[in-house]
Amino acid sequence: MNEEKLVQEEINQIKDKTTELYSYLKNLYYSNRIKNIAVIEKALASYLNDKRSDIKRIAIYGLLFGLKIRHEKYRSIALRFINDPNGDLDLRLFSLSGLSQAYMGTSDVELLKLFYSLYNHDEDDSIRATCFAGMLRILGLSTVEITRINGSVIIIEDDIQTEVFARQLGEIRAIISA
Repeated sequence: MNEEKLVQEEINQIKDKTTELYSYLKNLYYSNRIKNIAVIEKALASYLNDKRSDIKRIAIYGLLFGLKIRHEKYRSIALRFINDPNGDLDLRLFSLSGLSQAYMGTSDVELLKLFYSLYNHDEDDSIRATCFAGMLRILGLSTVEITRINGSVIIIEDDIQTEVFARQLGEIRAIISA
C-alpha cells in the first residue's frame, strides 16, 4: 500500500476522535515514518478548516513549524487565525510560532510589522512573549540562540530581558520603518 493510501486509511479510522487525530497528525510530521512530505502536507492541509480548534491548531503548526512550508495559502490562513479577535488563543499562538519558524531568517517585513504590533499592543501576555521570540526568529536567531542570549526560555513577557536584545530590536525597528 502506498503512503498516501496508508495515511488516509489510518485517518479514516480515527477522524471523529479528536484526541487520537490530534496525536496522529502531530506524529505524522515528527515521527519520520512517512517519507513523502507531500503526503504529510496534504493530510495536514485537509484539516485547516476543521470545526475543531485543536485540529486546526495542529494542522497549521505542522505545516509551518513542523514542515517549515512557506506557502502563501498557509501564511494567509495563519494570519486569519491570528487576526481573529474572538479566535482560540492557542490557535493564535500556534499560528504565530509556526509563521516565525517557517519564515525564520527572512526578515519578512509584513510579518515583523505584525509581530511588533502585537508585541506592543496585544493584551495577552503569552501573545506578547510569542511575538517577541517570533520577531527574533524571523530576524534569524534560533530558539537556542534566543534562550542563550536571554538567559532563560521565553514563555511569558516577564521572561524577556529586552536590554540584551537592543541591537536586534533596533534592526527590527529599522526594517519595519523602511
